[in-house]
Amino acid sequence: MLEVAWPARTSVLKPPLSSCQRRVFFCTEGWKKVWIEAWRKILTKEPGGGILQDARPGRAGVSKLPAVALSSTAGIFTVMTRSKEKRAIRVVCFIDGSNLFSHLRDLFGSGKVHIPRLCHYLTGDGREFIKWRYYIASLPQGSSPREMRRYSAQQRFFNYIQFHRKGMLRLGRFQRDRSGALREKGVDVLLAVDLVRLAAENLYDVAILLSGDGDLVPAIQTVQQIYRKRVEVALPRIPAYHVRQVADAYLEITRSMFERVKL
Repeated sequence: MLEVAWPARTSVLKPPLSSCQRRVFFCTEGWKKVWIEAWRKILTKEPGGGILQDARPGRAGVSKLPAVALSSTAGIFTVMTRSKEKRAIRVVCFIDGSNLFSHLRDLFGSGKVHIPRLCHYLTGDGREFIKWRYYIASLPQGSSPREMRRYSAQQRFFNYIQFHRKGMLRLGRFQRDRSGALREKGVDVLLAVDLVRLAAENLYDVAILLSGDGDLVPAIQTVQQIYRKRVEVALPRIPAYHVRQVADAYLEITRSMFERVKL
């Protein structure tokens, strides 16, 4: 909506314009009486759309005119009309590393895939792949040769993520349970918080979630209902009823797709 402050000749347009066209005209004597009709004749021929709000005291009339940004100096008025170009749909992939690895390994025999390539396949044509965010817990270094090899391999992968121009690494932690086994902690909370926070900051239009964790359902619903974002779940064919039930779309990671992105 365009708000015009009176008598000062200023205006505010929400949201801001990205691609604009300009037109200039002059109005000096008696401009307050003639400007509305002048705008009608000029603006109705321009592309775009929106609502022009007359904000003078006692005037609450609304005219359906193309959305504009108005500025003036010494009687010179410049109108900027919104072009018809549309912004590409922005896609961010949120990957629960351990969850995705275990599902791929169970179904296809290996969980090692080229993550950016997989995200490109899932994004598809006509959308813009912005970033991939990888959530996992960092392994302890350990003392046995096997633990040290696993730790070194994970650290090399972490370095790859951090140096990738579209990658983002988010780390949870491991904690030992009563039996002494290591359990991943904090990863799902990190993912849920980022899913909502990035939606609130309007940093994506579509979230592709590579996880079957049902604990993420409240975050998915918050993103959909409050911030009006689309959430798509990408998984191999496994039981993941809760996230698939609330997602806007289900993208199956098929055997043929896995063969194209495996390492």
